[in-house]
Amino acid sequence: MIPESFSRNNSTNDCIHECLQYFEGADRAEVERRLRAQSRAEDHGEFLHTFRELIFGSYLARRGCRVRPYQQYDGGRYEPDWSAYDEHENIIAIIDIFSFHPPQSVESQILKELDQGKSAKIALDKRYLDKLSQKLFSNLYDKCTCYTDLVRSANVPYLVACFFAFDASYEEETNAIILENLQSMSSGFFRGKAGVHCYPDVSGLVTFHEPNLLFFPPDSVATLYAFDYYWNPHADRPCAFPVGEYYPPMSIKKSELYKICVRRGRGEIEQPEFESLLREYKARERAALGL
Repeated sequence: MIPESFSRNNSTNDCIHECLQYFEGADRAEVERRLRAQSRAEDHGEFLHTFRELIFGSYLARRGCRVRPYQQYDGGRYEPDWSAYDEHENIIAIIDIFSFHPPQSVESQILKELDQGKSAKIALDKRYLDKLSQKLFSNLYDKCTCYTDLVRSANVPYLVACFFAFDASYEEETNAIILENLQSMSSGFFRGKAGVHCYPDVSGLVTFHEPNLLFFPPDSVATLYAFDYYWNPHADRPCAFPVGEYYPPMSIKKSELYKICVRRGRGEIEQPEFESLLREYKARERAALGL
């Protein structure tokens, strides 16, 4: 039986099917229904958002967490992206996800630079970073407050998760924006404010992103999702989260090469060592193929 094609991108489609294997019955059917309908839409924004929700849920499932998508509460008033359960099917956590994108003008400039064969690094001045920070603050506020009644009545932790759709070369800037919004003394979501702790119903912020290392050799390109966690020290219901990385199926075989390229991109190794490691990797690949 030929697997259903949700995307024209083979890597995305393989990844979807690998993730779906962790779910069954009505849960799997609902995810498939959404992906199927959204893949036909002219705007693929919702499809990509659902795809990233699936990445997130399957990452937790791989780590042994029992999670179910799009469960409804209070007669359908609430529908968080993921609900976690214990072995007795008791709900133990609520998780909701949003995506954070650079403005269209910046994305257009990035694509223009790439089309010209240039680096996708765009200078971000303070004024622009301030706008990004304000946008993230607004997104966080919406998520931090929309499930308050639900998590209080269920008495369970609540995690907000954010997919950062930024090129890896902006990692330093986006990390600074996150920390500013979470830890600012005056308005940080996880800091005290006039003696009162902010948003104690939010247990923490999970961030995940897909580094895009297009400036590395073509045969080294592999997809990686990196998960980080910023816990709220003032949460009424603390919750841990398994930080780590996930390589989709078509990238697993390239993960060693990818990590070598990441080290070079971060300046951890110099060019001569980088080239030596590449030669060693390719030699092992040829040997494995009997060449």
